[in-house]
Amino acid sequence: MTCSAALSSLPPDWRELAIDYRVVGRNIGLSVGLLGPGDSEHRLWTPPDEPIRQFQRLRGGMYRENEGTWFSLRYVLEPGPHFSVSYNWRNEPDFQPYPSPDAFLLEQERFPREERFMPSWYRDQLAAARRWLSRGTLPRGRARSRRSPVADGRAARRPRRW
Repeated sequence: MTCSAALSSLPPDWRELAIDYRVVGRNIGLSVGLLGPGDSEHRLWTPPDEPIRQFQRLRGGMYRENEGTWFSLRYVLEPGPHFSVSYNWRNEPDFQPYPSPDAFLLEQERFPREERFMPSWYRDQLAAARRWLSRGTLPRGRARSRRSPVADGRAARRPRRW
């Protein structure tokens, strides 16, 4: 994965960039923190779009037939550039907002998983979505932005700690 777009847009004297990316269906969550000189905690930062598109392509490219793909990743970039990436294939991510039932159906359609590769939280949500669908109705999620409310200029909840 190239990080040139993120690198070129970072402020001078940055020390660390951390990105948490979470997705099910069309529900995409993104938390981005930046450490600058003298910072003791990450502060919110809005990355360019290209690294996020690369995460989306990476997720599709890492799909394993009948096993699915990862639900979230944590990407940490340091000067050098040195980076680390960790992938979450099993645990329920901290979705904000939580995906609607149609997001789980779309996830299963795009990245099919056999039952034995479904974590219990995912299996439960998918079963609930299928029950809604069998009744002929399905609550649809509202359009979700990949940007945090702070990045969009709207009021936001306190950012979660890194």
